[in-house]
Amino acid sequence: MTPVLRLYAANLDWATGPTKDARHLSHLLAAVSWAVLIGVQEAKNVRLRDLVDLPGRAFQRTFSAAVRGSGFVARGIRVRRFRLFLGGVSRATLPRWVARCKVRVPGGPLAVFSSHPPPKRAGTAAQDRHLRALRRRLDRRERRGKAWAVCIDGNRDLQEVARFLGGRGYGAEGDRIVGVIVSDRVVVVDHGVDRVGRREGLTDHLVPYVDIAGVR
Repeated sequence: MTPVLRLYAANLDWATGPTKDARHLSHLLAAVSWAVLIGVQEAKNVRLRDLVDLPGRAFQRTFSAAVRGSGFVARGIRVRRFRLFLGGVSRATLPRWVARCKVRVPGGPLAVFSSHPPPKRAGTAAQDRHLRALRRRLDRRERRGKAWAVCIDGNRDLQEVARFLGGRGYGAEGDRIVGVIVSDRVVVVDHGVDRVGRREGLTDHLVPYVDIAGVR
């Protein structure tokens, strides 16, 4: 089967700065000839639209650092219904918002989420609240027979998070908290890890991806 969409989970690492972020995003957008959608985390200190050249497009709310945290960058696919919803609040971090959008692939629509639950210092209760808020949205999709995917830095084991959310997790050895989780309706034809960003000091995380042929 032929892939039509590469879906990345990319934690930009806020400490690296906009110049490195721009290089990293440009590399990811150009890595394949088919469409690309990047679920971005840790973008609270940058404006994604300032980092992305055409034909790439950025989807991010910018009125506060908290809402800037998660968003999307796309090339070659129409992104619709970009929204945010609150994942949870803790005293240890800024509020964590979840980004959501919809794209169309062969077989129907695909809802994509970009999520970054709080770190361990915020406590497991705060992490759990965030994941429960996300799962409520995914459960709603499941009840309607609709496909979904989550690009996530879960700040805990990816496969544990995937089981909780009810999907299949694709991540990397050596960086087990970042990955892409998909529902059973998503047709994944390949998956892997982009290592260029970490190798060249553009981020402190590996960037897992899945190549999608469509949904069923």
